[in-house]
Amino acid sequence: MRAGLIERGLRRAMNVVGYRSRHLDTSIGPMHVIDREGGGALPPVVVVHGLGSSAVHFVPLLRRLAPHAQRVVAIDLPGHGFSTRLDALDQDVLRAGVLEALDQLELPPAIVVGNSLGGAATVRYTSQRPDRVLGTVLLAPAGAPMTPEELQALRDTFAIRTHAEAVAFLHRLLARPPGWTKHVVAVGVRRTFSDPVLQSWLSEL
Repeated sequence: MRAGLIERGLRRAMNVVGYRSRHLDTSIGPMHVIDREGGGALPPVVVVHGLGSSAVHFVPLLRRLAPHAQRVVAIDLPGHGFSTRLDALDQDVLRAGVLEALDQLELPPAIVVGNSLGGAATVRYTSQRPDRVLGTVLLAPAGAPMTPEELQALRDTFAIRTHAEAVAFLHRLLARPPGWTKHVVAVGVRRTFSDPVLQSWLSEL
């Protein structure tokens, strides 16, 4: 689930407008974070993305939050975006990467926002570092109990083999899918969800 051309372009653009992109050394390899100082008095905000996504996808949200918060941060989960490439993905690796990276940032108690897989990571981080978390915002968090049928439906959702399936996924995912550019985005979606590490992890859920 390496960063593609879109993610690389977004990272260049965000560097221009004052965001810092850097890597933090952890026991599982380099973890990528984006951060900048905010202009407000509210607590720092940390955003943790979902499965197959990347921190750079949340820069528009960070830009809206930055005027109000002391600091805004987004982290790439292990095996995602610009964080370390993995041969296999599991809960212990996710937990270690997020925990060690956020510990190094030495933030005051923060609001942690987690989406999908990032929601599950947020819950685990909060249970391990309750003194570092002022509050959480969970957006469709992963980790809820599922029946075998529901679990298979989840796997089928991410079994994206063709361009048409990638476009259909975008329409399902986004309230306002992009116009013609959705075909460009769909190329990246198909590449991301055909990653053998991701598919292997889904098959073992």
